[in-house]
Amino acid sequence: MELIKLKPLVEAFKNWYKSNPHSKSEDAYLDTINKEYITSLNDDEFREFFIAFAKEGGKIQSMGWRTTPKFEKLMKNDFQNLRSFLQEPFAEDFNVLNWIDRVDDFKGFGAGIATIYLNRVDKTKYCVVNDKSYSALKWLGFPIKTKLRDEYEQIEIAERKIRGVFPELDNFFKLDSFTHFIKGEEEGIALTKKLFTDELLNKYKEQKRHFGHADEVYKYIAIQHFQDIWDIDTDDFAAMFKQAFKKHGNLLYQNSISSMLEIVKAFPLESRNMFVDLYDENKELKSRIANFQTKASELIKIAKPEWKAQQDERTISVYLAFRYPDKYYMYKSAFYIDYCKLLGEKD
Repeated sequence: MELIKLKPLVEAFKNWYKSNPHSKSEDAYLDTINKEYITSLNDDEFREFFIAFAKEGGKIQSMGWRTTPKFEKLMKNDFQNLRSFLQEPFAEDFNVLNWIDRVDDFKGFGAGIATIYLNRVDKTKYCVVNDKSYSALKWLGFPIKTKLRDEYEQIEIAERKIRGVFPELDNFFKLDSFTHFIKGEEEGIALTKKLFTDELLNKYKEQKRHFGHADEVYKYIAIQHFQDIWDIDTDDFAAMFKQAFKKHGNLLYQNSISSMLEIVKAFPLESRNMFVDLYDENKELKSRIANFQTKASELIKIAKPEWKAQQDERTISVYLAFRYPDKYYMYKSAFYIDYCKLLGEKD
């Protein structure tokens, strides 16, 4: 997605940020996390300050208290090395990537709190690495790896690109808050999903304009044929059903439609009632599907004891889409799973 298309999302974030507690803590450590203050602390003061910093997650990371015991242990067992390490970002020749490479040497001072600390040293230079920044930027299409050095570099590059298009996001604290908005706030999640859906639809339309629609026409023919034939009150429901779904093509598994044809032939009244119930929009969809599957399994055992009903979600999605094409989609697992991954949802 072109970054300029994120403008509605950025505008929504800016309005959210103004009144959100995140904005109040943007400069929370301005008077303390600086070279003069940090180097002036004696050992006890240094311990106390950084244990408190870790406990409150640098006022960015929630539930910092969970990892504080490990950090306190680190402070006790490797204090001098840790103190030296935490003072390095103030050096003129400081190399952030070399520093990042050594974070793993200090167990209890993880990537999240380490990069939050860097961000508190200078919010215009150093980005924050955490789950929300990783997942949000992946969601936006940036290639983010999981090894800390690579992850840090790629998050920094991605957020600099976003800042290049939206200069009002003028530091990495705001950019981290932006990723939180995308992945952690209902408003941001909903708006991001809409942007992605709109983008997919536009790309789909472009492809169809370029390549044509011949490979999809059979679906519309099948649905229109069903609409022309379907008559729930017909005297011969079995014959009507067979004719209505005659042009399903590859939209229904052969075993699924064969089982349903056997059920309809053996039990036309009961199967009519199954479809009356399935198509009753006044009832909850989940219960309609479950009832349909249960009844189909019961009837196929009588009609064809050696068969299974095989009325799975894909099959039922076709029944629903043929009847209400303006409301229901035909399910295909490969498309569904990929779409869930794109939106960051569980399939």
